[in-house]
Amino acid sequence: MPGETAGKPPAGVVLLQAEDDAAATVRPTLQAMDADLGRVFVCDPAGTGGKPLTLPGDLKLVEDAVAAVKARLVVIDPATAQLPRWLRWGV
Repeated sequence: MPGETAGKPPAGVVLLQAEDDAAATVRPTLQAMDADLGRVFVCDPAGTGGKPLTLPGDLKLVEDAVAAVKARLVVIDPATAQLPRWLRWGV
C-alpha cells in the first residue's frame, strides 16, 4: 500500500471468474507467474456443473473459499457475471 515500508506476508486469493476456463487459461497463467497454487481458490463454472456462481446466493461458498486459503483478496471478474440476472444492468 502507498506509504508502507514493511512487506506483508503471503496471503490467499479467491478468484471468482466467469469467462476464462480455469484449466486452460487461469491455471497456466498463475503457473507462469510462479503463483503458489495452494493459496489460490478459483471458482470455475465447469466445476459446479456449469452453473455460474451468483451473489449473494452463493456467498457461503465464497466465505468457505476465503477461509480455506486464508484469503486477503477476493477478485470478481467480471462483477456483473456474478450477480443474479435481475440485478444486471441492461437485462
